[in-house]
Amino acid sequence: MDGFIFDIDHFATHDGPGIRTVIFLKGCPLNCVWCHSPESQGFMPELLYTASKCAGCGACVEACPQQAHVVSQNTHKLNRSRCEQCGACAAACTRSALKMSGTLRDASSIVSQAAAYRVFYEQSGGGVTISGGEPLAQPAFALEIAKNLHLEGIHTILETSGMGIWADLKKFLPYVDLFYYDLKIFDACRHLQYTGVLPDIIQSNLENLSRQTRQIVIRMPLIPGYTDHEENVEEVYRFMRKLDLRQIHLLPYNASSQAKYAWVGRDYSPGHLEQQTQKALQSLVLLAPKGIEASVITG
Repeated sequence: MDGFIFDIDHFATHDGPGIRTVIFLKGCPLNCVWCHSPESQGFMPELLYTASKCAGCGACVEACPQQAHVVSQNTHKLNRSRCEQCGACAAACTRSALKMSGTLRDASSIVSQAAAYRVFYEQSGGGVTISGGEPLAQPAFALEIAKNLHLEGIHTILETSGMGIWADLKKFLPYVDLFYYDLKIFDACRHLQYTGVLPDIIQSNLENLSRQTRQIVIRMPLIPGYTDHEENVEEVYRFMRKLDLRQIHLLPYNASSQAKYAWVGRDYSPGHLEQQTQKALQSLVLLAPKGIEASVITG
């Protein structure tokens, strides 16, 4: 079973308990304006360019069959309208200024790679987290990874936005130890405006999932001016109480995501956003009603 991933992160400590390997699957049906990983959104491999690493050597100019690169006086320019994502320039780049995001891998090789770190999982109470992008965008591939991890006896988390088909999501139940379920904006109009989709499927899938398992942790990215206002957070808390869900991770805004947009040749539409203060974060924690454990997760 083959699928596209864009990264594998070993020794992660903020994507579940203990030391973990995080497998990032490529492709996402949402288009969140603040997306932390814009290179994860597309479903096919795409070229990333980091200007600070470029030596201006011109190797990419010679390698590119579409003449998408121009180097003049050690200044590099990339014409993305010409680029066909063939990866020839990335293969020729000796400084990794150009690289492809998205690699076709088979599930068994990914699990073998993750299993090599078993001793760290066992000593720390960790495991593997399947993330994205959105794993439900490649449901068969993600499920094959989860099945093989289960056979290996490795603690497995599925991190999902819930934007997918319920028939696909429920197949993970026998093979996943914990679900990390993202909720961003509760209001339907604002959800559509800022993520590109309505929240109906996301909320419905969470309702269905909560009837099948209690092993669910809500994850909420706190984006200044978009998701972090009190009314929105309280709406999420109320929805959790309705479903008898008990745990939520509040994820403070990470300004480092802005730099990634230059890699893919896009502007960061929210512009400059101020990170939340500890006082502001704590006030959102204190809004949690009795029975809901809210905590701030940084990293």
